[in-house]
Amino acid sequence: MAKQLNQAITNQINAKRLGVSFIFKINGTVFTDYIMGWSLDFSKEFGSASAQFQLDNNYGYFNDGEIYGVSVGDVVEFIEKYQNDTTEFKRFYGIVNQRRCRYSWYYFGVFRLYFYSSNS
Repeated sequence: MAKQLNQAITNQINAKRLGVSFIFKINGTVFTDYIMGWSLDFSKEFGSASAQFQLDNNYGYFNDGEIYGVSVGDVVEFIEKYQNDTTEFKRFYGIVNQRRCRYSWYYFGVFRLYFYSSNS
């Protein structure tokens, strides 16, 4: 069943002025400040969803064995919220089934960590 939209969200849609923000979590811990980009893919044919998130890993926090190391089996959530409303809409929820760290792509000295997740 679809969620009923609150008046604050309906007003934003009617005014065509959406105030959208996102929350990114790994195992319930918020890492929104580390997000550099993302892509989501949904397949109706296979009933699955997959996601790719690019994280700022300048200090190596997400490397194996480090403070925020991402592992296969970790739970990933990507949540959308609207301004002046507390309702959360989960855009993606899945389990990490593959992770890669690319050290060859540098952007102002910051390398990005990529990992893929699917709830299929």
